Amino acid sequence: MNARWLAIDRNGHIAVFDSEVRVPVIVDEPEAGHELVADIVRVLRLDRLPVRGRHAHIRAGAVLMVADEELVREEKAAVEPVTREVIAARFPPARRGREASFMTGVRTFGEGDEQSPFERLHEGGVCEGCSVEGADEKPDQDGLAAHGLYVFATEDHPDLLLRQRVPTMPLHAARIGELAARCLHFSGTFTEEEEIERNDFE
Repeated sequence: MNARWLAIDRNGHIAVFDSEVRVPVIVDEPEAGHELVADIVRVLRLDRLPVRGRHAHIRAGAVLMVADEELVREEKAAVEPVTREVIAARFPPARRGREASFMTGVRTFGEGDEQSPFERLHEGGVCEGCSVEGADEKPDQDGLAAHGLYVFATEDHPDLLLRQRVPTMPLHAARIGELAARCLHFSGTFTEEEEIERNDFE
């Protein structure tokens, strides 16, 4: 796993820095940035909590739901509590075809998809509201930028980090609360700087 750290610039924007070999001298744990990114992603998903009465138009995948946790688990979904009322759930796709009448567990072909576990919960009224879960605790560079993070990484020179991605809507440190204290500080701005020296952090 490569070394990673995060920093906040003078505008309050956040960037992720990845290096294969060297980190700033003030970084104690070279891989701690990976855990911090995961924590930030979990905080940001609170901005996408579902609204009662509104539902995601999908058949499977990861969603945030206002629903009874135990009833959702009965559909073989992977479930994680998010708030007192909201859970994160990942639903498998529906199996193709239909179950054969002559042998349990054998499925026929060419009959289309059966109802998915996600659809069954909606038909039964278990889901009171849901939204697509956009959180990815191990996002790639595009995913990091989609969460509002600038992305810098080393290429040819181990002490020089080059800007790889610029977010459309930069994430401000105020949105991540106490997690901001785990970031380094950069005196410039990530918007203006296309390359940053390894030890240009406080």
